[in-house]
Amino acid sequence: MHELINYIKNKYSHLDRIPLHTPTLGEVEKKTVCDVIDTGYISSVGRAVDEFERAICDFTGSKNCVVSSSGTAALHLALMSIGVGRDDLVITQAFSFVATANAISYTGAKPIFLDIAVDTWSLCPKNLEKWLYKNTNFRMGKCILNSTSECIKSVVVMNTFGNPGHLLAIKKICKEWGLILIEDAAESLGSFYGNTHTGIIGDIGIYSFNGNKIITTGGGGAVVTSDNNIASRVKHLSTTAKVDSGTFFDHDEIGYNYRMPNINAALGLAQLSKINQFLYQKRLIAYEYMSIFEKTDMSFFKEINGTTSNYWLCSVLCPNKKIRNVLLNDLLDSGIEARPPWKLLHQLPMYNSSLTDKLRITSDIYERAISLPSTPLLAGRNE
Repeated sequence: MHELINYIKNKYSHLDRIPLHTPTLGEVEKKTVCDVIDTGYISSVGRAVDEFERAICDFTGSKNCVVSSSGTAALHLALMSIGVGRDDLVITQAFSFVATANAISYTGAKPIFLDIAVDTWSLCPKNLEKWLYKNTNFRMGKCILNSTSECIKSVVVMNTFGNPGHLLAIKKICKEWGLILIEDAAESLGSFYGNTHTGIIGDIGIYSFNGNKIITTGGGGAVVTSDNNIASRVKHLSTTAKVDSGTFFDHDEIGYNYRMPNINAALGLAQLSKINQFLYQKRLIAYEYMSIFEKTDMSFFKEINGTTSNYWLCSVLCPNKKIRNVLLNDLLDSGIEARPPWKLLHQLPMYNSSLTDKLRITSDIYERAISLPSTPLLAGRNE
């Protein structure tokens, strides 16, 4: 894989160690943040917060947006807003960052891990439907697990590495079984299913603006939904459940200090103004990787037909685990950051007793996949 190593090292010839993904920041970000500092409103109240929420709505086509302190907080808020709580069950995938399962656990609910599709590395709709028919029944408007009579309230589907999953098929299944679809679009801002932006295909969606995402607010997230009641509920919970009582502080339930600070929102506004440039650069990087791997027995992880990926993390599937590990070590030894997928969630100690189905595709992809440097600057320097 000398061609791959030479390609990456030539693009980052000015660096001793080449990062997997870093934020692309410049003078616009500096000025925007400094302007907010000058106003004195740097915490969770300020004009930039409202402006950033409107900008996210404009970019994604969402009706409502509530920004938060992190993508994990956004997912926690989304789950709470639909009433997921103790002793409920939520279906998701084991091939995901731990935050997906953690947010479910924060509510007191338990995750169920089902298999992913070989072409999307995201929740498999055929497996989901088959599992539901075999293990649950639908009565009085609820999806009930046969073995325990527990209620399954929601499905959380994650768009892996920015590539959209089989979202419409999953949405149809959820509707048939009375399940609320939450789209974990933490990695897929700028990705589309047909002409619809990811995150707004489900009943609720969330984004992450962590430092390694396609745009960053330093740390932050957002909940998007077309449902006004859900949006109001999310905002109420994210602002410590504060109610308007004039001069006095008053709160009507347990809430959370999950609002995004104004200074972070300002950074997000500056970053969002550049997102089309970032998306263009990432597609160029993906095409470069594709051309390299076409000459090998490895397969680049591509968007499926009818979708457009932001190619947040360009990834490749090796023929077997041994070759994957050799490639990984060669890259690391050359000063190039690359990484295998996250450890599968059902193998973590706090989730190893969770209900799972056969995870054949999940286990196979986990052993053979590797993510490569994907920072937009790989495509060329920004002006």
